[in-house]
Amino acid sequence: KQQLANENLLPEDWGGKTIVVPISAKTGEGVKDLLDMVQLQTEMMDLKADRLCRARGVVLEASLDTRRGPVATVLITDGILKIGESFICGFAGGKVRAIHLESGGNVRDVFPGTPVEVMGFATLPEVGDEFSVISNAGLSRDILSSRKRVQDDMKFSAQALSGSIGGDDSKTVKVILKSDVQGSLEAIRDSLSKLDSSEVRLQIVHAACGGINQSDILLAQASGSIIIAFNVKGTDKVESEAQEKCVEIRSYTVIYKLLEDLKKALEGKLAPIYNEAPIGRAEVLKIYNISRIGTVAGCIVTKGKLKQKARARLVRDDKIIYTGSLLSLRRFKDEASEVMEGMECG
Repeated sequence: KQQLANENLLPEDWGGKTIVVPISAKTGEGVKDLLDMVQLQTEMMDLKADRLCRARGVVLEASLDTRRGPVATVLITDGILKIGESFICGFAGGKVRAIHLESGGNVRDVFPGTPVEVMGFATLPEVGDEFSVISNAGLSRDILSSRKRVQDDMKFSAQALSGSIGGDDSKTVKVILKSDVQGSLEAIRDSLSKLDSSEVRLQIVHAACGGINQSDILLAQASGSIIIAFNVKGTDKVESEAQEKCVEIRSYTVIYKLLEDLKKALEGKLAPIYNEAPIGRAEVLKIYNISRIGTVAGCIVTKGKLKQKARARLVRDDKIIYTGSLLSLRRFKDEASEVMEGMECG
């Protein structure tokens, strides 16, 4: 509440007008109360949307999907969004190819007040960007070109100022940020901007969504940067290239740990990284739910071997969705200490 008050949002029980509802994302406690309060506030403010204008909205989340390309969750605030319409969104543009509801299933149009996944972006938008439908693709190109020129001018000025202030690379920790979704990327970038050190400064050379690729490795090598990966990884080929070029990759699934390590890096106290030595790779063919045991993955070993108790990552679309140990390996009904390439196991 004190943090809200610092932003001039005084809670009601402190004599202000800001409604505060305690909730728990873990247990779900208070979520219903929060929704009720949002509904009440909406009725009191008499909020109405214009359905006759071209669709407008705001980006809530964005991610780069390996199969669908750039995808953004957009909350429609006015108008009716339809498939086939051209749009601009920050420095991104495109044409609506598909609209996917949060509850599942595709629709051909969507009304105000509804959050939907929109596909058809040429590039990935930023969280908070305004989404606007326009009359034609030609107008979209003109507007985006104008915005890009302004952005390039601002970036050039910022780089010139940065170079004049701190030219000593020996006192700079350079990082390349890669994340699974735009929201996480923005949260990390904002948190890093608050990390202070009296002797060393932190410079974000590049930040983007998606898995680590060859361009990231080359940029890291040329700029002397550390690659910080949050919930993403690269292919075996990319990781091998990183080792060959002595590019350091640090992977995280918890933001607090990421920030803690970077703070230590600024203080010169960062612990050494231990390189992983992959011993095998497997593809999940089928999932089985077995009573008294739980969920079992039926796999085929496509490279190397699997060993019982070995550390493993479960990766889907270049995103790490689980990290842990192989607690048990079985060939048919028999326990196996290891399973070789070409064999099936559970």
